[in-house]
Amino acid sequence: MIYKIRSSVTDHDPGKDAAYRTHLRKYDKKNDTALWRYFYWDFFHDGVIENIKFSPDLSEASFEIWCPNIKRYVTEQDYEYVNAKFICTFQSLKWFVLESDEDESATSGGKAYFLSSEINTLDDQMKKYSVPEDEYEMSSLIIELDSGYMSLVFWSMRVEAVEPLAFSLMLSDKQHEVPIFMKEDESS
Repeated sequence: MIYKIRSSVTDHDPGKDAAYRTHLRKYDKKNDTALWRYFYWDFFHDGVIENIKFSPDLSEASFEIWCPNIKRYVTEQDYEYVNAKFICTFQSLKWFVLESDEDESATSGGKAYFLSSEINTLDDQMKKYSVPEDEYEMSSLIIELDSGYMSLVFWSMRVEAVEPLAFSLMLSDKQHEVPIFMKEDESS
């Protein structure tokens, strides 16, 4: 298994994506549900990432990110996209790397755009920081940016809507289609 964003997702090769989805099936989705819920289907695709911050002891990292992929149906067939802003926080952070393509970052105006992600493909780093007697597994996330990659290894994470009431209403309203992963999606 060597993926680094599914061995070039831009190929749109269904076989490569199927191999990655098979890799994901071996993980327990009950742990770190936010990781699976928001990153399995690339919920934040094309979203702007802003304000990357670290705790003073560097054990926690967070960033703000926009999700431009929520559909609001105006009629049965017509819809518009609605933006929602979230804060992603990675707790018990063990490893963080930001790789930047200097040519791209110079023209991005200080913004980074989320393109896609990979869950639990940083095997060497996850093994390095794992504690065998721990109840929970270490997790990893690689985020492909328009200007490089952000890679993290951590024990847990959370994703919080900046406007939690509005997002909760979107989730429960049939007029909105919110592309998050649900355990029953795994069979598809």
